[in-house]
Amino acid sequence: VIHTEKDEEDSKNADNWEEKDVLLRSWILGTLTEESMYLIVGCSTAKEMWECLEEAYLQATKDKEFQLKQQLRSVRLGNKKVDEYIKEFKGICDGLVVIRNPVNKENKVINFARGLGLKYKAFRTVMLGKAPYPNTKPICQCSRVLT
Repeated sequence: VIHTEKDEEDSKNADNWEEKDVLLRSWILGTLTEESMYLIVGCSTAKEMWECLEEAYLQATKDKEFQLKQQLRSVRLGNKKVDEYIKEFKGICDGLVVIRNPVNKENKVINFARGLGLKYKAFRTVMLGKAPYPNTKPICQCSRVLT
């Protein structure tokens, strides 16, 4: 049997892949609760484990996305302090980032401004009356000053 450099390289690559797969499987196992272990029974690679988990949790992620987007459209300053409103708004946006569905800059600005209410109508009109919209940071700073 003649071994070539290609055979040796393929063998090293296979060993390297196996090491990484074992590491990834252990990370996945380490993050699962005992109650969710059943989801990966029979999986022999990290890829298979990930696909089983993705299938199981995808609907929950979609439900969470829907809930967060509803909150984003309905969050209001109301009787809260501006800093509390900013914190709540940012928390919703951060939640969407976590599930890999971040809010684009334009929608962030529009939803933030909409939630300020009638007290800030003139401010909102000026801020949204010109494109491109500023990012939310200067709007947050201005809304703090106006209170």
